[in-house]
Amino acid sequence: MMLILLSCINNLTNEERMNKNDMTVLISPVGSFEKVYLIEIKREGVLKVTHGKGTKNFDKTFVFEKKTESSVVLSDSEIFKLQEMAKKLSGADYRSKNVPKGGWSIIYSRYNMTVSAYYNNSIPVDFKSFIDGIIKLSPVKIDLHSWS
Repeated sequence: MMLILLSCINNLTNEERMNKNDMTVLISPVGSFEKVYLIEIKREGVLKVTHGKGTKNFDKTFVFEKKTESSVVLSDSEIFKLQEMAKKLSGADYRSKNVPKGGWSIIYSRYNMTVSAYYNNSIPVDFKSFIDGIIKLSPVKIDLHSWS
């Protein structure tokens, strides 16, 4: 399922990504689309969170069935801090073959770089700090509790 979501993010060209969003983070429960968060940090400093229940379209693209959207304008210092943390990241898939039960999958995309990980103890420190920073700035409470 996450491959479909990743392909939706990756279908944009670099130019489209720069014009559309500076950073995109997709957070979803492993193996489910029940509670999905799509976080877009736009170049103008707007952090937009779309969240709700998702589904796959007939063409296997991801869409929200039910959603709500909230936005917040970030301060210059918040934008700078996120950009500095993002510079430390390198594209990689840190998801192990051992899929955690009740966990969360996170896919971060910026221009031509993608980082994928499960939100658990094996997540790289720099990536966890970056994701936690975005969650703190979110206008929506993002609860990454475990169901297991």
